[in-house]
Amino acid sequence: MKYLIIIALLTGCADKIHAVNKRVNSYQYTPDKVSYMKTPEEFIKDGGGDCEDFANMKYQALLAEGFTGMKFVLPVKGEQHAMLEVDGLILDNMNDKLNRASSVKGYRVNYETMQLIARK
Repeated sequence: MKYLIIIALLTGCADKIHAVNKRVNSYQYTPDKVSYMKTPEEFIKDGGGDCEDFANMKYQALLAEGFTGMKFVLPVKGEQHAMLEVDGLILDNMNDKLNRASSVKGYRVNYETMQLIARK
């Protein structure tokens, strides 16, 4: 995992990931008013969304940049909060800073959310 982060830093991938994270985080957090995950178009039109919508927007933006192997992550217990993991880095709408996935404890991959995204 440490080597993936070093490779990402050397190739400029981390710069792209950070730019997408920061750009999407500039939108407004709003509690869920709908029972589904917003499309990127709805997210932009509404000026933001909840944490799942932020994770989806980042996923779609990075997918367009050619990134693969991304994972939606949720806490194992406690407060529900969705984030995106890409190349061993955590992208969180509550923090512009990229954290190593290995330093964020108590999270699991949310395969249901990943399957919902794959169907769109």
